[in-house]
Amino acid sequence: RLGSGGNRCIVLFDELEDLFPRLEFGAVRSKAHKGWVCEALERARMPTIWTSNSVSGIDPAIPRRFSFMLEVDVPPLSARRRLLDRVLAGTAVGEPWCERVARLDCLTPAMTMEIARLAASLSLCRPELEAALDRWLEQRLKAMHRQPLPPPGEQRRFRCDLLNIDPPAERLIVGLGQAREGRLCLHGPPGTGKTS
Repeated sequence: RLGSGGNRCIVLFDELEDLFPRLEFGAVRSKAHKGWVCEALERARMPTIWTSNSVSGIDPAIPRRFSFMLEVDVPPLSARRRLLDRVLAGTAVGEPWCERVARLDCLTPAMTMEIARLAASLSLCRPELEAALDRWLEQRLKAMHRQPLPPPGEQRRFRCDLLNIDPPAERLIVGLGQAREGRLCLHGPPGTGKTS
């Protein structure tokens, strides 16, 4: 109906996964939403952008009906650092704090903008402002079930002996050093040490 009037517009359908309820033990997924989404994708008369936090639980019939799919991931460390530096310029936040926070592999642009808004709204000097931002981040990380923010000055030491991989990490490192090239794909659940 939106496209029938000839209006030049784009539709944004946010949170596609909300159309598909999570399966509980013994539950059967409803096919009603799947049919509606398939029809909407096939009969769209105008450009439509769909967003989803995850496509892993969505029926495979849905993704194959899209003209284009693009994964938007958390920016790499260098981009996270540049964004923090830019949005916190002019605040009392110091470079060591930005470096420590940029190392959070879950730091999204949205979180960065929230940090900037909070920093701008607080009239605090450096130690108090950074402590307040740390408390805010700690609560956010806890709610996201992520590792806590390391304390200022603490360097996280990575221990190869804690990895559960085959071959052992030490042999892999030696082999890569000898070969001087390699392409690795690390996969596994969150928190298992892939990024580290």
